[in-house]
Amino acid sequence: MAEEEVTPTITIDDEVYNYEDLGDEGKYIFSLLSEVQPEMVGLTKRLSVLQAAQKTFVADLKNSLATTEE
Repeated sequence: MAEEEVTPTITIDDEVYNYEDLGDEGKYIFSLLSEVQPEMVGLTKRLSVLQAAQKTFVADLKNSLATTEE
């Protein structure tokens, strides 16, 4: 069974657009979005990790301060 080729699409304001139907400028912008979106996902994950680290560091600092005060 041959695999069917999937045409890339983008949804804007609940309207689906096929990549092949876009003009040259639209295709260029589509390619930029294709690069930006995974990067944003990666940065969001990185931010979550940094926020967790920040909470840990604050807790460690509080413990350190409590030990110093005793």
